[in-house]
Amino acid sequence: MNINKELVKLFYEEVYKNGNIELIDELISPDFVSHNWPKGLKGPEGFKMHYAKFREAIPNAEYIVKEFIAEGERVMIRWEVIGIYQKRISGINIQYIGQKISLKGVSIYYVENDFFVQRRIFFDFQNYKNENI
Repeated sequence: MNINKELVKLFYEEVYKNGNIELIDELISPDFVSHNWPKGLKGPEGFKMHYAKFREAIPNAEYIVKEFIAEGERVMIRWEVIGIYQKRISGINIQYIGQKISLKGVSIYYVENDFFVQRRIFFDFQNYKNENI
């Protein structure tokens, strides 16, 4: 069993699916950076700020985890977010305001001493709108 993988699974279940933002303070390092964020945004407060903007953009977001792979301090998650895109968000250039979208991607978390220290996210912007969802 990989403890880092279990921490990321817990994080996705509690924060993304159940809205338990208190867990952010427990697992996100004060120096945490996500490489898709604007410069200067970091740590638990940066995560909460960015997550709140994402939830404004897709308030009914349903997070679906497709796959977890872990090796050492790295944990990769292949995921999908489905919901109604309500508001433009920096870094996500989607034109379909008010329509259902499916955003797919991969996130790689780096975990040190039971804290997330950095993340890289890769989105599929070519196929985000699907008439069959």
